[in-house]
Amino acid sequence: MPDNAMKYNGISWPTVCFDDSEAHFFTIGDWGGMCEGHCGAVVPMPNRHGAPLQDPVDYSAQNRVASQMKVKAQELQQKGTPPRFVLNVGDNFYPGGINAHCDSVNTPEDSFLAFQFKKVFEEMYPVQDLGNMEWWSVLGNHDYGGVCYIKGWDQQIFYTFKDGGRWIMPAQYWHRRVQFKTFDADIWFLDTNVLDTQNPADNPDHNLCANRGNSDKFQYCEKGRFPPKEGTDASSCTATGPSNPSDCVGWFDKLWGDQRKWFTDAVKKSDASWQIVVLHHPPSYTPGRGADAMSWQAISREAGIDLIISGHKHEQKVFYKSEHGGADLEDTAWVITGGGGGVTAEPMPNTDGNDDAYGFMDMVISLEKIEITAISHGGKVRSTTTVYPRMKPGMQNDEIEMVV
Repeated sequence: MPDNAMKYNGISWPTVCFDDSEAHFFTIGDWGGMCEGHCGAVVPMPNRHGAPLQDPVDYSAQNRVASQMKVKAQELQQKGTPPRFVLNVGDNFYPGGINAHCDSVNTPEDSFLAFQFKKVFEEMYPVQDLGNMEWWSVLGNHDYGGVCYIKGWDQQIFYTFKDGGRWIMPAQYWHRRVQFKTFDADIWFLDTNVLDTQNPADNPDHNLCANRGNSDKFQYCEKGRFPPKEGTDASSCTATGPSNPSDCVGWFDKLWGDQRKWFTDAVKKSDASWQIVVLHHPPSYTPGRGADAMSWQAISREAGIDLIISGHKHEQKVFYKSEHGGADLEDTAWVITGGGGGVTAEPMPNTDGNDDAYGFMDMVISLEKIEITAISHGGKVRSTTTVYPRMKPGMQNDEIEMVV
């Protein structure tokens, strides 16, 4: 248990081993709905900007997706091929993360008592239905507060250290190697929330560092509901996080700059069969400013990244060998799995589930390929995509030498 939520940034979590030649895992994002009536019901955050909600789907989206995850998990368990883990791309608790002020807990163990973890995570995705598979996670912009930076994002890191828990987020950015029977995978987990500080003029309601959101009175961040530690300023996160709104942009810039160097150095050195990146914002965005700006096309080509898994956009999409939103990642596949149901989706859903609004993805990884199946809130298979390992720069050189 760290005494500071940033202590393990850049850590390689212990390697996990599975005796499988091929294995299933799930991906999901933007899933943690709002607790109405102190969790009398878990409902999606409304975010369709005036368009009407679709009854009953929009009113029970997270429950519908969770139910389909249970159906798929039990089907795979019966076949003797249970899903091994979940890759979680963030925005875990809407509308503004864990309902506490950053650094407000008296001890890190207090995170174990958060009612949102109990109602929105543990009871929504029960072990008895899904199996005791771990959720390997990153933070989304709403986990910091959405329109502020002062919410209890540090509690999500501390929750990793609960005895017997499934939640794995030891740091804001981290790495894990997975050893399967005949191959291995390196997975990097990144914090891309610098993006929600870069262009505040474009969307003042989507800026973690805005003075308005970090005031004492703003709805999701006010001091009265989520007070800081006694004797500290309402705009300060003291040990972890910005100390005031003026410091906020620089704090997120440094967080990104440190991890960009860590990640680019590490991913280029990877000798695993597969290189996978998990982040909140899709790679159609460019995180970082100036020299710290990340070109996903360039690093994917240089390091041979095979798959990028993202959310943030509230929909389900798979892109492979095609351009979307200005992003052409060539032979690197990338997905948006942001339809977990914690917030109303951007596409309009259908009651039968024939849509890409809400859902999750089932992925099957082997030495030769990754098969991606997008499953909707109605249990419909919306797409299947087969991804092959991207040629690594070293492999290209070897082939040239063999030809010569």
